Amino acid sequence: MTLLMPSGSRNTDRFQQQRARARVVLIVLTAVLVWGIWRPLPRHGAALPPERTDSAHYAAIVSSVAQGQPYYEALDAGLRARGYPTGSVFNWRPPTLTMGLAYVPILMWSILGLITIGVIAGTFMLFQRSAPEVMLLALLMQIGASAGAFTPLAFVLHETWGGAFIALSALIYTRGHYRSAAVLGIAGLFVRELVAPYVAVCALLALWHWRRGELAIWVVGGLAWCAFFYFHTLAVSPFIRASDLAHPSWVQFGGGRFVLATIGFGSWFYYLPPWAAAVGGVLLLASPWAPTRAPQVKAAALTYVALFLVVGQAFNQSWGLLTAPLWAVAYGLGAEAIVRLVREAFKLDAVVDLRASAPLGRD
Repeated sequence: MTLLMPSGSRNTDRFQQQRARARVVLIVLTAVLVWGIWRPLPRHGAALPPERTDSAHYAAIVSSVAQGQPYYEALDAGLRARGYPTGSVFNWRPPTLTMGLAYVPILMWSILGLITIGVIAGTFMLFQRSAPEVMLLALLMQIGASAGAFTPLAFVLHETWGGAFIALSALIYTRGHYRSAAVLGIAGLFVRELVAPYVAVCALLALWHWRRGELAIWVVGGLAWCAFFYFHTLAVSPFIRASDLAHPSWVQFGGGRFVLATIGFGSWFYYLPPWAAAVGGVLLLASPWAPTRAPQVKAAALTYVALFLVVGQAFNQSWGLLTAPLWAVAYGLGAEAIVRLVREAFKLDAVVDLRASAPLGRD
C-alpha cells in the first residue's frame, strides 16, 4: 500500500528545506564579507605617475602608429623603453585596437559610445521588473563600469574594450538574440585574448542547448581568431630576443584576495577603499540564486571569479576593467538573490518570486 503525504505536509517540508539552504548560503556569504573586509589586497599601481601607467604606454603607441610608424616596431620600442618583459608573445597586444584608434579615432569613439549606450540600456531592460532598489544598484554600478571607459586612462586599454563587448554580448543573450551575442563575443576576442573564457562558456551553453546557428558562429569565429593569433605570433617573433625577460607563470593561485583586487579596479569600487570590494564579491557569489534568468551572465561572471582565483599576478589587477561591466550586471543579480535568500531564510510562508526573463526573440 502506498502512503500519500498530504500536500500541506509536502509544502511545509519544501519550505523548511528552502529555509535551511537559504540560511546556509547567507552564513557563507557573511563569512566571505567579513574575510574580504579583513584582508584586502592593496591596489597595484595607484601611486604611479600617469606617464608610467599602461595607459600612457598604449597612448604613446597609438600616437606613433598614427604618425606612420609600423605597429610592431612602435610596440617593440615602447615595451623596451618602459621596461616591460618582451619574452612572451602574450605581452605583445594584437594590433586591432591600436590601429583602429590610430587611423579612425572618431569611428572608434562612436563604436564605444554605442556599445556603452547598449550596455546601460540592456542593464535597465534586464532589471525593469525587479525591485526599484535593485534596478538602481545595477544601473549605478553599470554607469560606473561603462562610462569609465571614456576616461583617458581606460580608453586605450584592451581590457576596457574587451569588457564592453563581453557585457553587451551577455545582455543581448538575455533578450534571446543568440547569434548577435555570439558575433559580439567573437569581436571582443579579437581585441583581447582574455575574452576567451567568456567565449568558451557561451559556446558550451550553445552546445548544451544545441543551438546550431550560434554554435557555428562560435566555432568559425574561434578558428578565425586562432589563425589571426598565429599570424600575430609570426609578426612578433622577429622582435623577441633570446635575452628578453619573460614574466613568471601567470598561474599564481592568488585566491580570493586577487579576485577582490580585480573587483576593486572596476566601476565605483576604484574610488573606494580596497576593503569595499568585499561587497562586490558577496554579490557575485550570490548571483546564481537570483530569480532572473540570465545564464550567460551568471556563468561567465563566476567563470572569471574562478579563473582569477588561479591566474593573475599582483600587477594584473587591471583585468578588473575587463570584467567590470559584466560584473556590474551580476551585482544586480546578486542583490536580487540576497533579497530572495533572506525571504526564504526568515519567513516560512514567504512567496518567492520565481519569474524567469524569457527570451523575447531570436535572430
